Amino acid sequence: MKTTKVCAFLAIFGLTASVAHASDPVASATMTVEKVLTEPLAQQELKRARFSRAAIAPRTRTVRVLDQRPRRDPRGAEFFAFSIDEQRGLRAVVRKDAFRGCIYPNSGQVFIARGDAHYPAGLLLGKTSKKAEAHVCVESKVQVARVE
Repeated sequence: MKTTKVCAFLAIFGLTASVAHASDPVASATMTVEKVLTEPLAQQELKRARFSRAAIAPRTRTVRVLDQRPRRDPRGAEFFAFSIDEQRGLRAVVRKDAFRGCIYPNSGQVFIARGDAHYPAGLLLGKTSKKAEAHVCVESKVQVARVE
């Protein structure tokens, strides 16, 4: 009997949570970046040897979506710009904008900025990735025609 109540509660709660995220594109974009990028990075860093010469893994990573409304690239696809902040060590020093990039919510693709170019998020996970096309994460400049 208790199991049925718990399952019903979880089903209702899970359903309302998914509906809430469907209506809030910023929260949905944040969850997608966490699922596609920050969680796999954390799992990869857990496998690292304790006495490795690699940099110490950050204690926390926080995803910030920088846009309240989606932007459009030159091909008309919607995207959100995001930034990931890291906290390392015992102090509360936060490294802002450790990673920057964009997410395309309709396709779920996440891109990371490296210099002036963007690459698929798999690059940070050790996957070989080619540079993204020039239109990725670039807001189209719409010119408004003036009628005189």
